[in-house]
Amino acid sequence: ADPDVRDDLRAGLLTPRIMLSHQTGFANWRHQTGGHLSFAFAPGKGYGYSGEGYEYLRHWLRARTGKPLDVQAQMQVFAPAGMRETAFTAQPWFKGRLALPAVDGAFIAPTLPDEPSAADNVHTTARDYARFLVWLMAGGGLTPVLASEQRTIQVSQGDELCNPVMPQHCPASAGFGLGWQVIHLGTKTFMMHTGNDAGEFSFAYWSPGTR
Repeated sequence: ADPDVRDDLRAGLLTPRIMLSHQTGFANWRHQTGGHLSFAFAPGKGYGYSGEGYEYLRHWLRARTGKPLDVQAQMQVFAPAGMRETAFTAQPWFKGRLALPAVDGAFIAPTLPDEPSAADNVHTTARDYARFLVWLMAGGGLTPVLASEQRTIQVSQGDELCNPVMPQHCPASAGFGLGWQVIHLGTKTFMMHTGNDAGEFSFAYWSPGTR
């Protein structure tokens, strides 16, 4: 348990499923709560997007396996998916290949963390990300049961993904599965992932039904 919540009985309710579906009760980042990790609600009792939850899972994974996130990712995701141009931290082969973020028309320095983060700043290419998506469509190394769980809404986001300007296009239901947002439009299911930092934005979606 994180030292900030070690004495809080609610910490014992945290599970990987809860962390992956943003149900920890943590703020997105602890600097938003005075630099101290705390629960806004009991784990599993609501939705709140949280990078801290993913970082919590990263630390749990290392404590459980003895292997850091980048090693685990290489073994369980990057190598099986055929990804050769993806890394969490700066690599020699980054030189001359990094797309620079742009803010207000001016380029800024990219963020290159010293250690892997489960919630932010993985560097990849369009080609490698496409490999990742194709691998996921084929099951992503998951058992059929776990793949089904990944594609099932674990916690609803209510109307958060509904555009009030075009209510006729609002999803019938939407929320977080395991790591991916799950959106039901008519009879179709879509998986979506987005991310953004200053001058950066990523977006991907795919359908388990139609691939």
